[in-house]
Amino acid sequence: MNKEVREEDLPGIGRLYEIVGSYGGVITVVIHHNGRRDLYVSASRNQDPSNVTLSDTEAHTLGAVLNGTYFTPEAVAGVHGVMNDLLIDWAAVTPGSPGVGRSIGDLRIRARTGVTILSILRGKALIHEPGAEEVLQPDDRLIVVGRRQRIPEFLQLVVGGA
Repeated sequence: MNKEVREEDLPGIGRLYEIVGSYGGVITVVIHHNGRRDLYVSASRNQDPSNVTLSDTEAHTLGAVLNGTYFTPEAVAGVHGVMNDLLIDWAAVTPGSPGVGRSIGDLRIRARTGVTILSILRGKALIHEPGAEEVLQPDDRLIVVGRRQRIPEFLQLVVGGA
């Protein structure tokens, strides 16, 4: 595949990404505002594409497979087993979320849920390792890590649902 990705805003829908492969194949991905992904593949521009709709989780899994990170070599299988209970995930803060306008420290997120906010994507800015004084804003996207069974508690506290 070449390195060029054509991007296009789709007003009211989301964003389109298109990659033309070295042998003429075309892959188009439409990422909808609700997180759904539509994947279209054709052998050439002259051919009707086949399509698959992926959930956010399925899209992340496919990305990991394509990136080569889904495969776990035997050498790291032991480490993976220890970390198997941990989950790194995204959470979206909406204007009505209970965490809006409150600081991470005020919410006592780690003490109450055991979940840690690794980064906050705020508009085009990425806040790495936000401190306790960081106040959550509407439309923040949070990258979090925690035990799989504790994520619903975190979601209830910060986002407003599991």
